[in-house]
Amino acid sequence: MFLLVVLVCCASCKKGYDKSQMASLTAPELAIVGKYELKTELTSSSSGSGPSSAEFNDLMQLLTMLEGGATKLECFPDKTYVMSVGETPVKGTWNLEKAELRLKIDKIGELRPEQIAKVENANRGVSGWNMTPEQRDEFLTAYRGSVALERAESLAKLRVAADGTLYSDSGTTDSIFGGFVSYFTKKADKD
Repeated sequence: MFLLVVLVCCASCKKGYDKSQMASLTAPELAIVGKYELKTELTSSSSGSGPSSAEFNDLMQLLTMLEGGATKLECFPDKTYVMSVGETPVKGTWNLEKAELRLKIDKIGELRPEQIAKVENANRGVSGWNMTPEQRDEFLTAYRGSVALERAESLAKLRVAADGTLYSDSGTTDSIFGGFVSYFTKKADKD
């Protein structure tokens, strides 16, 4: 019991987090609170026909460019999170069950997931040349949101490793790009 109290007190000292909210979390939940960066690594392809490391790095740079920047995650003690996919914020709530972290997506930028789908469907097959400036802005906002939503959905279910690394369940199989694994590593707290 004493160890738990010490752990709660130490964790509640994390810079920028509400101490009363931190005190209401369990020890495993306390370990989730913080900032993370997404990393993706090439694993050995079962067929041996996957990309080389250089090709994979080029592919990851292209994906990062399409998403508008790196993917980062911050889990807060009130069980909300913000995932930044490039410059697009994805907001929602998190829930920890045993060694699985689930992220529920509420908003992408200022839009809900169903709003993004509605705008995409309304503009399907419409040429950008035929759009009004307002339609083009709405479409591009929905497109950026769609890219962020796709990334966030692929990271909505994470396995929590003993060292605190959050592994994506969706990135471990072989694909046309070869085998790869995506995971969030916790950033060190800087005072």
